[in-house]
Amino acid sequence: MTRTRVSVLLSMLACLCLVACADGQVGGSDAGEDGTAQDDGAGPEDGGSDGGLDGGGDEGLDGGGDEGLDGGGDEGGDLGADSGPECQEGAQRCSGDMVQACAGGSWTDVEDCAAQDKRCAVLGGEAGCIDGGEDPFPHACDYQYTHARSFEERRQTWIDRYGTATDGRYQANLCRGYTFLFAWFEHGLDSDPTANGVGSAGEVLRSSIDVSVQAGCEAGLVAIRALLQYADVLGQDDIAYVKDKLRWRVELAPEAATAAISGRAVQLENTADMYLYVLHFDPELTFTFGREDTTYSCRGCSGTTYSMGQDYPVLQYTRDFLYRGFEHLLAGDDEHDSNYTDILIATLLVLYDYGEAEMKNRAKMMLDFMMLEYGMEYSGNQKAGAQGRTRHSGFMKNNYDRYMYPLLGLGPDKHAGEHGQAYVSGYRPSQLIQELVHVEREPDDYWHYHKERNGVASASGKWAYVTPHYAISSAGGEAYSDDERQPRWFVQLKTFGLSLKIWANSEVYDADYRNSPEGTIAAWRPRFGGNAMIQHRNVFFVNGAYDSLHVFRMDQNFDSGSDNLVSNDRGYRYDYNLGGSGWKFFRLGKTFMAIKQGPECWAFELAIEGVDYPDFASFTQAFDAQGAYCNRREFVTSKGWKIDRNYMIDFGDGTPQAIPLIREFPFPRMETIYGYGDEVRGNLVSWNNGRMTIEKNGLRCSYDFNDWTYSGSGCEGGQDLGSTGEAVYTGTCYEDYR
Repeated sequence: MTRTRVSVLLSMLACLCLVACADGQVGGSDAGEDGTAQDDGAGPEDGGSDGGLDGGGDEGLDGGGDEGLDGGGDEGGDLGADSGPECQEGAQRCSGDMVQACAGGSWTDVEDCAAQDKRCAVLGGEAGCIDGGEDPFPHACDYQYTHARSFEERRQTWIDRYGTATDGRYQANLCRGYTFLFAWFEHGLDSDPTANGVGSAGEVLRSSIDVSVQAGCEAGLVAIRALLQYADVLGQDDIAYVKDKLRWRVELAPEAATAAISGRAVQLENTADMYLYVLHFDPELTFTFGREDTTYSCRGCSGTTYSMGQDYPVLQYTRDFLYRGFEHLLAGDDEHDSNYTDILIATLLVLYDYGEAEMKNRAKMMLDFMMLEYGMEYSGNQKAGAQGRTRHSGFMKNNYDRYMYPLLGLGPDKHAGEHGQAYVSGYRPSQLIQELVHVEREPDDYWHYHKERNGVASASGKWAYVTPHYAISSAGGEAYSDDERQPRWFVQLKTFGLSLKIWANSEVYDADYRNSPEGTIAAWRPRFGGNAMIQHRNVFFVNGAYDSLHVFRMDQNFDSGSDNLVSNDRGYRYDYNLGGSGWKFFRLGKTFMAIKQGPECWAFELAIEGVDYPDFASFTQAFDAQGAYCNRREFVTSKGWKIDRNYMIDFGDGTPQAIPLIREFPFPRMETIYGYGDEVRGNLVSWNNGRMTIEKNGLRCSYDFNDWTYSGSGCEGGQDLGSTGEAVYTGTCYEDYR
């Protein structure tokens, strides 16, 4: 038996060091939750020293292009003075109304559209001046939006695109930017990709594993998969180097890398790569435990009490910690429903592929759970639903959904360079999950309420009312916390790959965090909403006289109604007043929206063309016909429904009743109720004491998280439904928001 004894003192010091590095990603108050700037470069969320970048988004890279870099287009952007050309030769873009082309590595003005009373638009990758009238691509965005593609087609496109890519931009983020290596391996480019000094795959892998152990870092997972899946294309020296690095981490202090602050099992990625290392390369390895006495008790754990200064098998310890972590996440934690969801999914994918049989089984059940929890909030090509601890810019631009496209075919391909774990894993979402999450395939009158109780709103619940064309999201209820940084409610409309979020409050800078006087407080979460939302499906009101309406729409315009938005005089983008009094009407595609700002309330009503009203004119006329209004006590809708602040509704028959579906706090862990038109059909997702059942179209699968078993029809990987849509959109939507 190989025994590694690390002194208690060394173990304690390592734990303190590594947990301190990870604390900014896990703990909460030390990581910017209290508004304190985090400029130590400790982790990928801050960009920091790992990449030297201005880190705003989920990947530690501020931006929204395909690579998540700061600069919009496919070729990334602002990597600093030493990163090479500003743009790719021949590329075109719009800068306001100016057509620009890339020449000599820099953007050059080509044509001033405003001088011709025209405007600039990007169609099919080419920029030009068009008339100011109807835009054939009015809601364009700056990444590829592809349609009707199976997983295998998506995977092959990814390999073809990134399998020979050797641009130095991939070195920007050591923690998160290396899953493109799997495309190299799959393409066969394994020995000499030297363009721009990137080096061989083995050399890049070495530089990745040199990154310190941190929460939110995927480097260890990439290294483990490379060793277990692609050893035949790696050099022996590279394999030995990576193994030594992984072993050193395990020998130093495996409990430190779990980042188990205050006994929480939130971040699992570093524990997972240690578990897989010892499982496959050194199963007899032991370590000296260097923390306070701890017992990891969970269903299937060993039941061991880990005591200071005692030796334990690393395999047993890391397995115990992972199992305990799964149960913690099932109970609900706001950091798994946040910017860390993606790293959790990546962790589960590697555990599914290379863990022991029971670990593989649990990882599959957790992945199915995560696909449902995220996928059931997906509507209009973007994720709805209140989230936990998130970066402001990443949330606004929907950066926290990078596995929705490769695994489920949902939305645009906006993180293509970082899909590697999904495209080379054997995990496939079940056919039943595919049926559940693809609401865009449903008729226009389809809807569902997806309800959860987790760390985002532990006192009561969070929900998203989801249709094929829009979603209304909230977190709250009677006992909801008054923490101003928690999201409360917002509306988002169907776009072609870009977020369009709408909410109201008194924070004039809420959608413009770069210029916020409060700095990193606003950088963590948009402060959506205000007082409790009183909602029945497509109508809701909030009893609060907020003075700021936020419409985060980038350079998109509504098809009708944009002139109702009057920019205020306070200097913040996306902060508006409603011009004049009365109801204001908006149309975007098939979605109609009415907003009323009263002296004591905000009221919103959404409708779908051909479902609620035959046309936009009929929708707008109904408000006058019914005398629709709101005040701090009640809201009368365009159909004459009266909703009051006591969660009662009168559908016009003079018989008030409790608002159905929502007034049931606290929510179960996860539940989805669905229907068509005015008809409630039942549950798609049900939860009862740790048992989850999902069903649709004659398929039914039951998950028992008490004994970690599942059974039924449609539980295993099935037919991939792909994505649907009308066209392929390109443009420059993210240029204005960095």
